[in-house]
Amino acid sequence: MSQAICALRRKAFLAGVMIVAGLSLPALPTPTGAYDEIADPKISGAKVADAVAAGQVDQVIDSLVWESMGAFKQEELQPKLQVMNYVFDKGLPPGRKDLLAEKVYGDSIAIYWYRIAFRGKKEGTFATIYIKTTFNKYIDYWSLTDFDFNSKMDDIGLP
Repeated sequence: MSQAICALRRKAFLAGVMIVAGLSLPALPTPTGAYDEIADPKISGAKVADAVAAGQVDQVIDSLVWESMGAFKQEELQPKLQVMNYVFDKGLPPGRKDLLAEKVYGDSIAIYWYRIAFRGKKEGTFATIYIKTTFNKYIDYWSLTDFDFNSKMDDIGLP
């Protein structure tokens, strides 16, 4: 089914729900807005991890906003990314991304854990960032609903 047809079906469904609930159409924001629908959360989780591995703070923030379909706001993300900023401030070259684990619950929740390892050319210059991304499925598309960046593996809830 094409994306345009899915979007029309979803808007018609939401409009029907709002009419039954006595709400006007603008009262319920649709999370898709100008964002592309996510068909595969594993690919979207990898995009976030790739942005971290590349060492690009702006790209990481844009990726989190995009994959959450705007639920995460750019200005709210910076404080949550302190561990990443600490690593990037060391000036290390791009890191290596490894998918550590994935867990899918039914057809509606998917969680991915990544390890990004950075190693500099000087002895003793290395760092690791662990990432957890959580996606939820809404009707027929996925959205990033939670994430965690940490320097300690034990603190990201690996299964």
